Amino acid sequence: MFPQQATFFQPRRQASFAPRLYTIAVRPGPNRVLEQMEGAGDVTVIPRRGSLKQDLIRLFSSWQHGATRLGTSRDRVEHQKSPNPEGGIETSLALIRLWTWDEVQQILRTEDEQERERAVALATNYRIVTPVSAAVVLETTEQYQAAGLTPGPKGSLSTVPEPETFILVITGVGLMGWLRWFRRRNV
Repeated sequence: MFPQQATFFQPRRQASFAPRLYTIAVRPGPNRVLEQMEGAGDVTVIPRRGSLKQDLIRLFSSWQHGATRLGTSRDRVEHQKSPNPEGGIETSLALIRLWTWDEVQQILRTEDEQERERAVALATNYRIVTPVSAAVVLETTEQYQAAGLTPGPKGSLSTVPEPETFILVITGVGLMGWLRWFRRRNV
């Protein structure tokens, strides 16, 4: 890192007026600049789908007024009364961790130190890696003892895709197959 640029790489809080940063790989390998920008806020990674020139043209054309853009979004909805007497419905651990990630990111946008402690507690409780938490992967009980840590409960980290993932993939492939069949039939 260059000394005159050191202040640029200092973590900064995300504000409504902060610029959006874009990163695009020009050659294979890790992005060392992005690694130094932990906490930089809104950084959009541009996927490589062709040559650098094609990818930049695609990016710049997406900025034009009226350009078609595909994307996904997650929205918060108000909690509705649940038929479950305990106040909620059972969901997958992946959805819970996704909610936790969003919640921690939202908390970190505030300047309140108590809220930051709540973000640490949330990330730790749900065992996710965030800007305020980390993961330690050790193989033996002795390694945990030497580090002064206790291993998490078995099954707390998913190593196999959850059933919902398989159902979603099968549904998507089936829908694409049906759409292809339908188009060929009507041509």
